[in-house]
Amino acid sequence: MTSDDPERDPPHKHRAHALMMRLGITLWIVSWVPVAAIFGWTGEARIATWIVQVVIGVIGLALAGREFAQIVKTVGWRRAPRIAGVALWRGSVPATNPPGPSPVPAPVPGAVPATPRPPSRR
Repeated sequence: MTSDDPERDPPHKHRAHALMMRLGITLWIVSWVPVAAIFGWTGEARIATWIVQVVIGVIGLALAGREFAQIVKTVGWRRAPRIAGVALWRGSVPATNPPGPSPVPAPVPGAVPATPRPPSRR
């Protein structure tokens, strides 16, 4: 059983996510190759080739989209394109902390609390 926390996930799971994203994008790109025109197919062969290419493209988008959605859930919309780019380039999804407020450090015993800054007037 795996967790939703990327810090706890094993490294092979990060590589699997990147592999699925790479595979999905590759299938989508391959679906755009004009196979019927290259081989000069006409009629029913051309239509069958187009149907197969559309199916391959949709499968590719589904694979890559599912992995990208997982990245978005983990790190948020702002950081997702960068993480996806790293996954495509390096072949592994880097372990990241989910977005949110940074943890507040525990107060030091005996320390004087700092005075808050006045709000800036812009």
